[in-house]
Amino acid sequence: MAILRPASLFATALAVAVLSLSACSAPGAQEGANAPSSAQSPTASRTPSPTPTPAVYSDRAIQAALTKVKADQGITGQVIGQADFAKIIPQAKEAMKLLDVQPPACARVFQTDMSKVVSEANLGMLASDRSNSSRSLTVHVVSFPSVEALERLLPVDASVASICSDVTMRIGGFSAHASVKLVEVSVPGAKAMGSVGIVDSAGTAQTTLSVTAVKGSTEVTVNLAAPGADSPSSVDKVTALVSSTFAALDSQGAPA
Repeated sequence: MAILRPASLFATALAVAVLSLSACSAPGAQEGANAPSSAQSPTASRTPSPTPTPAVYSDRAIQAALTKVKADQGITGQVIGQADFAKIIPQAKEAMKLLDVQPPACARVFQTDMSKVVSEANLGMLASDRSNSSRSLTVHVVSFPSVEALERLLPVDASVASICSDVTMRIGGFSAHASVKLVEVSVPGAKAMGSVGIVDSAGTAQTTLSVTAVKGSTEVTVNLAAPGADSPSSVDKVTALVSSTFAALDSQGAPA
């Protein structure tokens, strides 16, 4: 049986931290950009339109879409599927047990049970290779069977942005300090949120830009860790990549 060393646990904890912060502060599925206007005629208000069934993408469709994004964008890396995520859940759970988060109010962000997400949702990730240690790119797709499932397993907490704007994480002899701020982004047809985090560990700082968007019961998150990731041009490129990922998903067909 593999022995979990503090260094690997810390790396796992930081990875889960990024996912947890994105998930809990992500835009709500019920707040889509295409919500009907409150200024409706009396007739329209008496005969509401039926709620459309959200597109649900299979594991195979997600991997195919991410493979298309990889080719279209010229990204060197690998596509990780559902089975691969399931393998890291035990290590992620062990890391979360040992992780000390300050302030304590922010600790609840890391209580999301990712094993339930993996078991109920279809998901995949495109990860750039790490030959350039100063730059990494990941594209995450999570597609739930319903909006209700998304909101139940990845509940939105609007207070996360302020409560977790300044966080310290410790595990074993390792520690990291992170500061987070929101950035304005827009993804057509979706509710979107952007944030920039600066993580300082062992005297080395890394800037990570995250853009998350929700359409129906599907969430797409793109993380770019690189010098200058918080520049306007980087925000535009990452936001465009989110849109391209939704387009690639749509090209695969739905529902699952």
